[in-house]
Amino acid sequence: MVPDDKSHQIRDAADAVKGLVEAVPVYQDVLQPAAKEIGKGLATVAKTIHVVLAPVAGLVWGYEKMSDYLSEALSKRLKDVPPERIVTPQLTIAGPALDAMRYAGPDPELRELYANILARAMDAKTAHQAHPAFVEILKQITPDEARILRLVAEHDTFPLVSVRSAQSDGSYVWILHHFGLLGEQAGCAVPGLAGTYLDNLSRLGIVVIDEDRRDAAPNAYDPLHAHPAVQEAVNLAGGEGRTSMGIDDELLMVTELGRQFCDAVVKALP
Repeated sequence: MVPDDKSHQIRDAADAVKGLVEAVPVYQDVLQPAAKEIGKGLATVAKTIHVVLAPVAGLVWGYEKMSDYLSEALSKRLKDVPPERIVTPQLTIAGPALDAMRYAGPDPELRELYANILARAMDAKTAHQAHPAFVEILKQITPDEARILRLVAEHDTFPLVSVRSAQSDGSYVWILHHFGLLGEQAGCAVPGLAGTYLDNLSRLGIVVIDEDRRDAAPNAYDPLHAHPAVQEAVNLAGGEGRTSMGIDDELLMVTELGRQFCDAVVKALP
């Protein structure tokens, strides 16, 4: 059977990405030249460090593994794209993405997002959505945060609560800060760190936490108020030496940047 033009086009695009993979430098052991110049004592330390880091080095994706994955992943994502629309991705997107994939590749949650942005950049119709800054954002998120982003991609707002306790000197402390159900709903490996994950996504400009808004859906806060973690925080907030406690209803909202990021990176191609 003679391959059709579309098969050729996808293969050519995949080959272009493979060429970019080859162009991304794979750094060799940086300890070896250093060990030749330092003293015997430091050389011993360097050797020990090399042994300790060896398992980590084994996790770094090489050219062949990355190429095999991208060939299949990109073909799957571009199978419904007309051949004339498939283009070579801009180096400002492909270069950093492929370099980062060497380290993120072993994790399925992250490598899927890198494949998404590469596929987006290889479709002439959607290439403008693949901003170089999105690769930098990807490099700063964890697999659990990627799981949360899949929820964020489908909704605009999420209810949160914070529990605070007033001290006898008039100050107050947070017993529970920005608590929500996203960690559990997203299937995070460590749902208890969801607050930290949200802080990072907020730092990256993906989401914003409004501590004054209360316009979530009716009864949206009821499951949070009844959650064991919130009840425990309420009990702690009313402990000895504390004059009062309060529960603040908050709202997590997706920013315009966050919506663009989710559309370009998190959501699958139509």
